[in-house]
Amino acid sequence: MGVATSNVQEQDADLLRLTSLRKSFGDAIVLDNINLSVAQSEVLAVIGPSGSGKSTLLRSINLLEVPDEGTIHLAGEEIQYSASGSAWRSARDLAKLRTSVGMVFQNFNLWPHRTVLENITEAPIRVRGISPTIARERAAELLNMIGLPDKLQEYPRRLSGGQQQRVAIARALAMEPMLMLFDEVTSALDPELVGEVLDIMSRLAESGMTMIVVTHEMGFARHVSNRTAFLYNGRIEEYGASSDVLGNPESAHTRQFLNRVLHHR
Repeated sequence: MGVATSNVQEQDADLLRLTSLRKSFGDAIVLDNINLSVAQSEVLAVIGPSGSGKSTLLRSINLLEVPDEGTIHLAGEEIQYSASGSAWRSARDLAKLRTSVGMVFQNFNLWPHRTVLENITEAPIRVRGISPTIARERAAELLNMIGLPDKLQEYPRRLSGGQQQRVAIARALAMEPMLMLFDEVTSALDPELVGEVLDIMSRLAESGMTMIVVTHEMGFARHVSNRTAFLYNGRIEEYGASSDVLGNPESAHTRQFLNRVLHHR
């Protein structure tokens, strides 16, 4: 599979725009006619029940999953992909996309046999061609930002789940992406560790980082995100200002979901 980018002549007000995005696995339609946009420095929360397509949506944005149909525009350029898997350009096009879009996963995905420093510096050095000295300096700055300045030489197994997730965020930020994707990044953490990760994400939002956050943390979504999209059976059933979607939802499915989540909490 290869990807390429083609210039769009007109100025695009949105950093990211998805149009008529569809994705199926066999006969199961996972994403059905997804249309949404994210402006520069905006935080979009994506909520919905398990199996509604939230993770597939994020994975489709950076082509970890290749959509069957639809268009993806990032920073005014259309991301061209081949759903059939045939290569259009070189693998460098895909690498270029993924340097622009950072992603943090539920289960950390750190390399267990490499130190925190190596986890953070590997991609900037090998993919972006950053000098090892500059990459190490940037890693130290990021670890200080996430409150782990003394963990450079530690291995992931010696860190708590919350610390590992904070390192995973630092690793994504080391590529200096224009967009960050967070996929249920607190769901694998013990309750007492959730706050330290959400605090980092809140500070990123305050700094102007553009973010799409799949989450069940409704307090975070309400107070940090600008807009919220509710997914149900692969479709966006409700989409608007977070204060409206979370405070006065129009959809019965949204109301049921919020009642269930808040009651569970």
